[in-house]
Amino acid sequence: MKFISKQIVFASLILLSACFCYSADAAVVPNYLGYEGILTDSSDEAVTATYDITFRIYDAITDGSVLWTEVHSDVSVVNGNFSVQLGDTTTIDLDFEEQYFVTIEVESDG
Repeated sequence: MKFISKQIVFASLILLSACFCYSADAAVVPNYLGYEGILTDSSDEAVTATYDITFRIYDAITDGSVLWTEVHSDVSVVNGNFSVQLGDTTTIDLDFEEQYFVTIEVESDG
């Protein structure tokens, strides 16, 4: 949606707390990634609504290639807070031996 500032969404990426689901074998990379964020409108007010959110992992911060994409439909956002589990519908098949970059797109807002 246009009222959600792209800068605020990007800032939420910095503020998130990601937590990996660990497997018994420390050498095995998890297929899931917990992701929490905060959404605000253009007035920096926390929103409460349901949104479709698309997550993408890139290999570079600019001009990178998309390595993984997943859409979460009807994500409940309450007082700006939301939480999803990445890899829920599309397996994250990355080795995590390199640095990756996550982006989010709310309601097809680019």
